[in-house]
Amino acid sequence: MEFITVALSEFIGTITLNHDRKRNALGRALISEVIKALNDLVYQQARVIVLRANPGAKVWSAGYDVREFPQPGRDPLTFDDPLEQAIRAIQRCPAPVIAMLEGGVWGGACELAFVCDILIGTENTSFAITPARLGIPYNLTGILHVLNKIGMSLAGRCSAPPSR
Repeated sequence: MEFITVALSEFIGTITLNHDRKRNALGRALISEVIKALNDLVYQQARVIVLRANPGAKVWSAGYDVREFPQPGRDPLTFDDPLEQAIRAIQRCPAPVIAMLEGGVWGGACELAFVCDILIGTENTSFAITPARLGIPYNLTGILHVLNKIGMSLAGRCSAPPSR
């Protein structure tokens, strides 16, 4: 595979995002590889699947690849969108999916991480939901995934950093 690496050892599957040059942006090709790897690991009877970036990554994923947005200013994530397909594949996975987060998790990557069963971060893990800065509305389903993971009380306390 070109954009990820996959390993299975002692029933632990690992999918590593390996497109550092593009900060693991969630383009169609990378997402397709993640979905295929997830399905292959389930077929190989993985008991748990870890989704991670390369060790030491400054960015776990830069989120949806903005070069692939279908229409400027509109929600790009229709039901058939590859990122939505990946989200559903994780949600349907019979094995627990662990997001092993290191570095920044941006935009659509937040949603991908938040649908995982367990999130494990490092002291330098940070989240940024950035579509508004690009003039793109965030989809309602994505907002619900975030709220379901962190809860309304925590989401209500989140705010953007002060402008400089």
